[in-house]
Amino acid sequence: MILQFSDYQNILAAPNSDLEKLNFILKLKKNNQAVSKSFNISINKPIGNINNNSDNLDNLGINNDKNLFENIGEFLNIEYELKGSQDIYFQIKSINEFIDFSTFSFQWTIPHFNDNSLYLNGRKEIFLRVKLSDLLIGDNEIVCEISLYNGKKIQKNFNYLVERNPYGGNCLVNPFNGIALYTNFTFFIEGWKSSSLPLLYKIKYKTKSNILIDVTEGGFFSNNFTINILPEGNNHIFLEISDNKGLSSLNLCSANIRSINNLILIDEILDMKPITEKMMLLDIYNSGVNLNSETLINNSESKKEIEDSFNLINLYYKEISMNFDPNKFLENFDKVISFILNFSNKNLEDIDFQNIFELLDIIVNNIDSLLDDLKKMQILYSIMDNFSKNLNLKRKNF
Repeated sequence: MILQFSDYQNILAAPNSDLEKLNFILKLKKNNQAVSKSFNISINKPIGNINNNSDNLDNLGINNDKNLFENIGEFLNIEYELKGSQDIYFQIKSINEFIDFSTFSFQWTIPHFNDNSLYLNGRKEIFLRVKLSDLLIGDNEIVCEISLYNGKKIQKNFNYLVERNPYGGNCLVNPFNGIALYTNFTFFIEGWKSSSLPLLYKIKYKTKSNILIDVTEGGFFSNNFTINILPEGNNHIFLEISDNKGLSSLNLCSANIRSINNLILIDEILDMKPITEKMMLLDIYNSGVNLNSETLINNSESKKEIEDSFNLINLYYKEISMNFDPNKFLENFDKVISFILNFSNKNLEDIDFQNIFELLDIIVNNIDSLLDDLKKMQILYSIMDNFSKNLNLKRKNF
């Protein structure tokens, strides 16, 4: 609809109460038959540059429409802008570009600031600058009191949510010394804070290939957790803390874990376990195999270890190819990819690669959600390189 400028001027001259009662008639003509349709419309008057000149205020219609000016706060908002990772700026903005802020005065307040030095600029400017680190975790109230030309004051409030990774806690392990796959280690979790509860905890160990493997089957919410499925070594056990918004932290849990030394049979542990759990357990067991064993060949690599690993990979391929579950696949990705990476590093001259390559094809075609994870992609490249070297060795010996 197009409104003539002369009609628009008449509308501006009308009292505000009349603007809510404007009636328009839309006439349509088709085949010499006219049809009329009436409708109502409400028009808000524009607010121009507001200053102390009463003539200008009269021209703007503000003195004639005090109700509109009384609601000027509806045109104003507090917005924020981050400056790198250190500072944040809060500023008064208007949805009406004609409002002149030079005629207003400001007073910024952050209620929990007890020291004026925390404000990095004058509190009477149109924007307020503070350090992000001085804000509280969670909601921070930002208040700006605005004094208008006529002495009237309005207050604008804004809540800024600070989201930080869980912080402030620790993880203790008892006993500190133990034996892989034999000692029951209890992890005591305390003091972790976050703006988004509840917190989910996972115990993870770092493999020799720097892959973090979750041994808690998805995590736990309690303050302690007991498990014996951990590999030998020290400074390789971590607590991952995740809040309700997905922010997470990683904390080292100090423990000294010694080799299993044949105290128990691995076959007993593997019995009735899911395939991915067997992969993880074999990784843990093989990390503690006695390197002086007479069964070791080809740079301390056991034929039985290679055969067991190869059979597990074949079983896993058959399992996921028959009934592929994307969610389950992603849940077990770290365990499987770590197992395949360790396997690919061995001398595989006698191994048939057909099922392995088909398994890798499934992995490559179902990792869209992992493509932004450079580390996981590098692991895949390493696996491909290792298998390529084994294939070249096969060709040379053929």
